[in-house]
Amino acid sequence: MSKEDHYNEGMELFTQDRLDEAVAAYQRALREDPNYVDALHALAMTYAHQEKLDEAIQVAKKLIEIAPDDEIGLYQFVDFYQQRE
Repeated sequence: MSKEDHYNEGMELFTQDRLDEAVAAYQRALREDPNYVDALHALAMTYAHQEKLDEAIQVAKKLIEIAPDDEIGLYQFVDFYQQRE
């Protein structure tokens, strides 16, 4: 399977509220391409939905490092950090 296939699988699992399985699918996509921005976004959001804010912040931080102009990644980082407080 390609990184896109794993990502799409994760998105489908997320919509079914199968969050642990979605995380695993996004992680498989990221093993194929550690800088796959879409998978990083999705993984961060899934962690946030699981109330795993420390993990969500770490993923968002990585996203900002690899795509500093990505406004969504920056927003996610700030939002997750504020939720944690």
